Amino acid sequence: MGRRVAVSPRSATRHVDHVPGPHALTLAIGFKHLCRLPLAAIADVRAIDHKAARKGRDWFDAHGLKPRDVTRLQALDAPTLLIALKPDTTGAWVARNGVRQPLKRWIAVCVDQPDAMAAPVAATLAPRCNARPGEA
Repeated sequence: MGRRVAVSPRSATRHVDHVPGPHALTLAIGFKHLCRLPLAAIADVRAIDHKAARKGRDWFDAHGLKPRDVTRLQALDAPTLLIALKPDTTGAWVARNGVRQPLKRWIAVCVDQPDAMAAPVAATLAPRCNARPGEA
């Protein structure tokens, strides 16, 4: 009989919520993988439309990115949400097994409903974008 391999840690990631809070977006990617992005550090958030990518081009090309510029939070799942950080961002981090690692300017993550996740984050960004100089 063949050897069985446990896949529960990957399937369990579906039960961990991504939380847009009042000051930060917390992306929980399983039990030992966490990413925290202060809302002040986020420049843009958008859904990744894999169908929009033309034949022969992947989603990197559709968004004008190179793989070296993107932190993919999940290696096995195709990302559905793309988050851009402001240049020289501080306070944003990703931790794997408790060890913090640096983030690249762009972050790709798989969420079940990318538009539903992007909307509240984009709404928090809009007032700062529309603020007059000297405000916010």
